[in-house]
Parts: sequence; structure tokens; C-alpha cells
Amino acid sequence: MTAAVFAAASFLACGGLEEDSPGDEIQAVDNLTGGGYVATDGSLNYAFKSVVLMATWTSSGWRQQCTAARVGPNVLLTAAHCVTGSLSAYYAPGKFIGLSASRSPDPSTYISYMVKSVQTTGPSFMTDYPGYNGILLAPYGSDLAVIKVTTNLPSTIRTATVETRAVVDDEPVVILGYGCENGYYSSNAPRLKYALTKKLKASASSEVQAAFNEMGSAWTSGTNDWSAVAKNYLATPGYRYSEAKGTATPASVCPGDSGGPVFAARSGINWKNQDIIVGVNSFMWWSWPDEYAGDRMGRVNGHANVSLSAAVSFLRTVGGVSLR
Repeated sequence: MTAAVFAAASFLACGGLEEDSPGDEIQAVDNLTGGGYVATDGSLNYAFKSVVLMATWTSSGWRQQCTAARVGPNVLLTAAHCVTGSLSAYYAPGKFIGLSASRSPDPSTYISYMVKSVQTTGPSFMTDYPGYNGILLAPYGSDLAVIKVTTNLPSTIRTATVETRAVVDDEPVVILGYGCENGYYSSNAPRLKYALTKKLKASASSEVQAAFNEMGSAWTSGTNDWSAVAKNYLATPGYRYSEAKGTATPASVCPGDSGGPVFAARSGINWKNQDIIVGVNSFMWWSWPDEYAGDRMGRVNGHANVSLSAAVSFLRTVGGVSLR
């Protein structure tokens, strides 16, 4: 996982579907951009079963786009920027998307589903890649999309629940995704990766504010105040976030991780078996010494906050979403 501002991915793929076996492992490496934790211990064989890789059908075959989570019988939750702008044509009603819940999917594991509807809220593209600095944050709405397909997903893909309770500062969370590894747009085959980390404080530390200021020219909203954005986004430490060392797993979201869920991991929740969504991977930014300039592993990740009253209202209005 590693990404620049918004992280929609583009990987070529082509193909069908395969069921996950109990031994199909999530892998663990030391950063989501570097791979996230692809867990090798057997206790995770049945973890994160609501998470899927999402691909679109193009003239050259399947193309990996984003990560999503099942939140209803035929309902997926992902990021709005994954399905808007130049990507919106691929998600029009009647179009087909490919989904795979395999831990290490390839095109042969994709199942094809027809899109019934797509509804979004929050930021939109002013320009498309490579103009990620054209993202519109004002008025700091959640970057959320709900996709409904015409048929129910199989029971092997678990239904996650969306939490309406707000996440507090320093609360443990799990971030997940099928994005790139070992640097921005690295060409690894997709693998489901995760990191057990924490929500950063809404009152920014000097490092968070410095990183945000450095990217300040990217925000068309005109704000350079992290605390204003943090009211509506969850932040987690990226791989280059030095202040997090020893206190949380620093892991950067990467193109392909966008739309992936952030799961609750607070005391009393078994995050290995309960898929309770508190956020959705949205963006990241960085500032770095010169020696890190080539890998673009971020300092801070931004995740759409699903507990905002506007977000909860949106999800209830859309219907079919499992809420708690």
C-alpha cells in the first residue's frame, strides 16, 4: 500500500474465479506499500473475508482498480474516487466488474458481476491521473461509494458491518488493501495486505502538520489546516511517519488500496473474525528527506470517516448496507 494523494490503481489483469482455501494466506511484510502484513499464521486463515479486489473490464481484459468490502447481499463499499471521473464509464449500470476474494488473486480468480447502480458522496476529481493534485477536499466530505450488483455475492465472501460510532484518537484499527508494494506503482502481483495500526490525533503533531503543509498546494479547497480535514477523515501513520515508530505499525496506502476498509480493532473486538468498518482508504501524502524521494512511501494516510452524520445518512438512504 503506498499512494499519492488519492490512490486509485491501474494494474492490467484478465479473467474468472477461485474459492479461497483455508490455507490461502494473507501475507505479512513491513508496510502496506511495502506489502502490509501478509499474515502467515493460521489464525488469519478466515480473517478479512469481506474484502475483495475490484477490477473493470476493458478492451484489453480485466484491469485491477481498487479494493472494496461487501456490506450487503449484493452491495459493495469502496471509495468515490475509484468510480468517478474517467472511471465512471466502467461502472455504469449494465457494465461488468470483476471481484476476487482470493488472498493472491490473478485474473482466473475474478467473478464477473453486472453493475446495477453506483452512488457516491464526497470528493470528486477536477483532473484525472497524473493530476492527483486536482482532488477537491472541500467541504471535507467522506470519499465513499456504494456499488450494487444485480446478483448476490457468494456466502464465502463475508458481509462486513459499517460502524456508526466515531473512532477516538489513538484507537487501534486495521487497514487493508490489494495495492502495490515496495514503492509507488510497483508492479507486484496483487496480494491482500493488512497492518494493525492506530488513528492519529485530530490535533496534528508537528510532523503531521509539516507533511500536510508540504502538500498544501495540492488542496483546491485552499486549506492548509490538518485539524479541519481531520474532523472528517481518519488518519493513520504512513511508512515514513517517524513519530509512530514503536507505537504503531507505520504502513502507507498505495494505488490499488483505495476503497479498502479500515476495520475496528479496539478492545472487545476480535478483528481477526469480525469485519467492522470504521473507514475507507482514500488518500495519502508525504514529505521526505532526499534519500526517500524515489519510493514515495507516505507519511500519513487519510481514510474516509464512515461515522460522520452525513456519511451515515448517505448509507441509510442508499439502503442495503449493514450498519451498527
